[in-house]
Amino acid sequence: MSGEKTFEYGGYHFTPVRPFRKDEGDFFAISKRIETDPQLGFSAYPEHRKFQYGYEAFYKAATDKTCDIFRCEENGQIYVPGTNELFIYHEPTQKKRASIKTALSQRAISQNKSSKRNNHRQAER
Repeated sequence: MSGEKTFEYGGYHFTPVRPFRKDEGDFFAISKRIETDPQLGFSAYPEHRKFQYGYEAFYKAATDKTCDIFRCEENGQIYVPGTNELFIYHEPTQKKRASIKTALSQRAISQNKSSKRNNHRQAER
């Protein structure tokens, strides 16, 4: 993320972060992790617009045309360019780590209960 790659669009500065990874899922999965940013207001829709956003114009200004995820230097948010607006993007990693940790914890509890039941049954015999 060098300063050379940072570009200006609509009065804000964006730095390319990376393209989407395969483990982030398909369009449907990714679409669950985006949201409108009324504060930034980069939209083609007049009711949400603070700046006239255009997908092609955004990528024309971008220094990395293959990138899907960009960081706004002014507010630190991560964004994904959509056809009609610039969306906030929520990285899946933290949620995934929490869910893996929870799943492993629940598995350990389940195995522990099962082990206690088996020990209890053997003691009854």
